[in-house]
Amino acid sequence: MSTPSDPSEYLGFLSVSETSSRGFLGGFLILNRSGHPIEFHCTVPVHANRAQEILYGETLGSFLCAQQIAPSLYKHKKTSVAAVITDAPLLLSFAPALDVPLILLLDPMPAGIRTALPGVISPRLDEICAIGRTDPALWQESEDEGIRYMLRAENSKPSVSQKLRPFRKLIDLTEPFDRIYLAVKESQKGA
Repeated sequence: MSTPSDPSEYLGFLSVSETSSRGFLGGFLILNRSGHPIEFHCTVPVHANRAQEILYGETLGSFLCAQQIAPSLYKHKKTSVAAVITDAPLLLSFAPALDVPLILLLDPMPAGIRTALPGVISPRLDEICAIGRTDPALWQESEDEGIRYMLRAENSKPSVSQKLRPFRKLIDLTEPFDRIYLAVKESQKGA
């Protein structure tokens, strides 16, 4: 099978979830404009050792997700993508390592935000950036056709909107995260 080459035809969906044993699992799904899967990669549970827990303190989740899991998943992809969409604020500090925009969906509120900011109905940009251990000045909030999201300030809102528009005709941008969660959960049954 040949590797697809036109990045505008594909979107990446990147997510992480915390395990019951204080580790994290990651999944990366690439879809075409029709919503069909092109590639899927996932991790085994990633745990910090005791020294990392002590040294990283409150920044441990962001370190494991944005500096360990996300780069590992992204480097294994064979298909170029127009953008990477995430539902996990812990992945925000991974954005500078990408060659495409990283988009954090805000509506519906991702589980990562709900867990970190319980009781908050509409979190502020600085609260979300605090979860992801990144500077709020580097990010901007946007809304396009009823979907709220965050992206790096250097990314043009019209450019990102243009990249997402062809996909939004056939794909609910929040639905692939359910697929990732279920596929990662299924992969753990055999492990």
